[in-house]
Amino acid sequence: MRKMEEAEKMGQICWRRMGKVWDVRHIQDQGVAVGKLKNLGTLDELEEVVRWDGKGQYRPLRSEENLVPGWHYQTNSAEGFREAIEVIYPGALGNWSAQQNGKLRVIDWKGAVKKQTKSLQILIEGEKIAFLFFLNLCCLIHLFSIEKIKQS
Repeated sequence: MRKMEEAEKMGQICWRRMGKVWDVRHIQDQGVAVGKLKNLGTLDELEEVVRWDGKGQYRPLRSEENLVPGWHYQTNSAEGFREAIEVIYPGALGNWSAQQNGKLRVIDWKGAVKKQTKSLQILIEGEKIAFLFFLNLCCLIHLFSIEKIKQS
């Protein structure tokens, strides 16, 4: 594949270019007539459709295979097409371009876990320090209160 625009499908979506018009839709709707699909006129409407699964649950991972079918989005420019793909699969075009140019940085699973573990350890240590500070402060307040009662 030399150009992203030459592709016809990716993940759970497919597209085709008809003259200047790009038509993007769920891959299950590939052969369905446009009139039988919900027309999404704006990127905001597209965002709303791809945000939820068929049960109305939020889709935090856009690459998860639970994209709802029954819609299509049309745009009259390559830029509009790219924006639609970015809404459906955030970062996909950037990753594809980086991969094509040999600049895609891939971190293996162990490296990613190690990085996250270190971040979590820093957070836990910070919470321990904050808790100990709070505990010391409570003890000081308590001791101060006892001293004040003794003086009365």
